[in-house]
This record gives sequence, C-alpha cells and structure tokens, in this order.
Amino acid sequence: MIRKSPRHDRAVPFAAVIFDLDGTLVDSSRDLADAVNRALTEQGLPARSHEEIRAFVGDGARRLIDRSLPEDQLALAPDTLARFQAHYGRGLLASTRPYPGVVEVLEALAPRPLAVATNKPEGFSRAILAGLHLDRFFAVVVGGDSLAVRKPDPQVLFEVARRLGVEVEATLYVGDGLQDVLAARRAGMACGAVSWGFCSVEALLAAGAELVFEAPREILDVVRAATLPPRP
Repeated sequence: MIRKSPRHDRAVPFAAVIFDLDGTLVDSSRDLADAVNRALTEQGLPARSHEEIRAFVGDGARRLIDRSLPEDQLALAPDTLARFQAHYGRGLLASTRPYPGVVEVLEALAPRPLAVATNKPEGFSRAILAGLHLDRFFAVVVGGDSLAVRKPDPQVLFEVARRLGVEVEATLYVGDGLQDVLAARRAGMACGAVSWGFCSVEALLAAGAELVFEAPREILDVVRAATLPPRP
C-alpha cells in the first residue's frame, strides 16, 4: 500500500520518471560489501558487516570508503578507494539483481522518458544497467562523477530533466535515500521513496518524501493516475 504524506497534493500528471539505482532499482549491497571488505582486509584492517556497509551506501564511492574505514585510518582512503574500485569493477554483477517487479514496471513505463540519477560513478552504473539488460529503458544516465555536483544538490535533477526534455514539475523522482528526498525537495520535484532500499521509511518521511512505495507496482499506479488532488 502506498503511504502518502500531507505534502502529496499535486495535480500535474507525471510525464517522466527519474530513478536512483542502488537500493531502488537493484540490490547491489552484497557486491558493494564484498568489494569494500576486500579493500579493507588487504590493508590489515577489520572487515565491516554487510549491514554496516549497506547503511554507508548512497553518497558515492569516496564517502562509502570514508565511512568504512576506522576513524584513525582515514589517511588510507585514497589507496583503499583505488582497491575498492578495482575489486568492484570485477565483481559488480556477481550477485546484484533488479528487485522483484522492477523490470515489469520499467517495461510498462517505457513509453515515457526514463532516467537514472545516482551517486554511484557513471561507469559502474552503466555497467550494471547493461549487464542486467536495463539500459534499454533509460534515455539518460547521470552518475556521481558525471557533473560537478551530486545529490542532494538539486542541479543534478535539473540537468537530468533538461536532458530528458521534460518539466521539473511534471517529473517524479524515485529513490531510497535521504539524499534522494532532499534533492527532489530542493528541486521542487515530486519525490517517491521506496521501502525496500537502504533507509528506513520513517527517516524518508521525516526528510520530506511525498510518497513511500511498498512495491514497485505502486510506482506505475501513481504515474498512470490521470489526476491527483489539487495543491492549494
């Protein structure tokens, strides 16, 4: 069942949808955790649990590594990041898969302009999309290193909307993290958060998510809705 906040009061039908990647379209947490722990243990540092690393995901590769390192070992961040990128590049499709129901929803949405806006490096993002045969759905893919800024900066979503050729007000952004909600709110773009990702529903609603989807099919139901309650 879709959970709606009082902020969800839009009357404009959605002409396009922009998605986050990790935790929204695909579950990549195991492959990310494996690559991070290989990079850590190569340097004699303690491994992190899958749950810890899952909570660190969302703000790009460098922030993932900074959060994974012990506080007194942050000087090792550049080398650890390079090791992580090498391991992850070789294993990013070992267990990463679309969440159940995602492919069917993308197929149904496909006549509309679709895009990905993620803080994951663009190269890794495109490799995952191509490897899972999801790249066919997306006209635009913007990663954390594609622009001078990354989410939660709203310029990311402004640029994606510009490339899609759609109005911000007629676009739905779907993500699973606080940086997703904040970027959409700052851009004035409708924001739907997913309950199956890397952040709690309570935190997403508190950050300003207008909708929380509990199943991918609910995204399609909202986009297809001809009218929504008017905004005062």
